[in-house]
Amino acid sequence: VSGEAKADQGTTDSVLAIKGIAGATEVDLNGRFRGDHKAWTEGDVHVSGKLASKSAKALAKLLGGSLVGPDDSPVNLSLSATGEPQTGMALSTDIEALGAQAQFAGRLSVDGENAAEVDGRLAILAERAQSLYRALGLSSSELGPAAQVLSGEGALTFGKGQWSLAELSGTAAGTAYRGDLNLAVAGGRPKLGGKLTAGRLHLPWLLGLALLPRERASDNVSVSFDREESLPADLELGLSVKQLLVLPDVVLSDADISLIKKESLLKVKADGRNSTQAPLKLTAQFERK
Repeated sequence: VSGEAKADQGTTDSVLAIKGIAGATEVDLNGRFRGDHKAWTEGDVHVSGKLASKSAKALAKLLGGSLVGPDDSPVNLSLSATGEPQTGMALSTDIEALGAQAQFAGRLSVDGENAAEVDGRLAILAERAQSLYRALGLSSSELGPAAQVLSGEGALTFGKGQWSLAELSGTAAGTAYRGDLNLAVAGGRPKLGGKLTAGRLHLPWLLGLALLPRERASDNVSVSFDREESLPADLELGLSVKQLLVLPDVVLSDADISLIKKESLLKVKADGRNSTQAPLKLTAQFERK
């Protein structure tokens, strides 16, 4: 860590450089500030830097998370933020990992109480998403080559402890999707909510995501339910799909699905029409004990 600061008639001009290595991760960060340090949110700030890790798994562990499966890859992240925090700094970030690229461009602001707000556009693209799916614990055993493309774009905002992704659209697992998502943390526990529409969806895959161990080869029903939470978050999701595969010979058209999960209890409801266009309703409840 190195830095220098000069003060002249209440105005501070300072620079700071941070370089270091933590395990497999290398950080190179540079910053500059000009203004009154007692009212730093009204000053002129510039921050830029890069983070490079030889292992996505090691970086996830360092940040308190985890990735599963055999796949791993280097991670490269760059960021730049320039402007006055109180009125909004231009913020851009780029990250590459596990065959995927994500970009964000928008604004970061900090008020007088040091509360941060973010708004901008987020985009992600993976032409071969199988490694990413496996690392996140998402089964991809049924995906053919044409379904390996993952893409998404939406308006990302953060404020008052809540993330939201609006006007989300893209493709995943060979089908198009769109909708809105939000993520909030209350009492130390995250809650994911929102509404999405898609062309088609496999119900066994959806249930496997919530109930089966993350480290699994498929969503085969012979796999035991995970005693620990495979998805450590509460859910309140609404899904509308053109085709919902329930069983190999049971497909619902124009189906509406409700997923509500609170701690150990998961409730699933699905309404649609079968092959004869007759209404069909499915309900299920799962409780982890």
